[in-house]
Amino acid sequence: MQLIIVTEIWGRTRHVDALGKALGPVCGNVLVVDPYDGKNPCFGSERQAYAAFTERCGHLEYARRVEQALPADEKVFLLGFSAGAGAVWSALGCSTAANIGGAMCFYGSSIRNIVAESARSVFSCQAELIFPEYEPHFDVQALISKLRAYSGVTCQTVPFGHGFMNPLSQNYDKHGCNIWIKRVSERLERVAAAP
Repeated sequence: MQLIIVTEIWGRTRHVDALGKALGPVCGNVLVVDPYDGKNPCFGSERQAYAAFTERCGHLEYARRVEQALPADEKVFLLGFSAGAGAVWSALGCSTAANIGGAMCFYGSSIRNIVAESARSVFSCQAELIFPEYEPHFDVQALISKLRAYSGVTCQTVPFGHGFMNPLSQNYDKHGCNIWIKRVSERLERVAAAP
């Protein structure tokens, strides 16, 4: 089984590579999809990272990159963070999604915009969406209520902020990150063992 990690706006950082290395033994093959073609741009702030993301990639292009990365002949698990979670959500509904065995999306605030534009409500795999209890730009509980209409989608909130798994984020929470890395690993094991 292949794991595709779809990064936040910060791109492929050493922390993303460490996550891939930690999860690699569970699934064997890890691919990282990021907005900057594998280069670590080393942003000084989240504002710089967001400006670069919108200039160099954007949400639609990012979703296209994830769809292009989907293997045609191997089960895959998608793991997305922030903008990457939105790109994963888009990929779940694409025509080449048949090999997706599961997905986990962390603090995917852009999902709210994609849900508003999409008529698709059934996916071929189980997707777990993890949101912070509070987001400054939208009502998390209202979005979760809309997502209940989607077959195969589960949502939960956590007492950590947007970016809690990213050491570069002001909301990084080491304890929360460690808890969820373990849960991701357990989920990968279950998906890899399933036929």
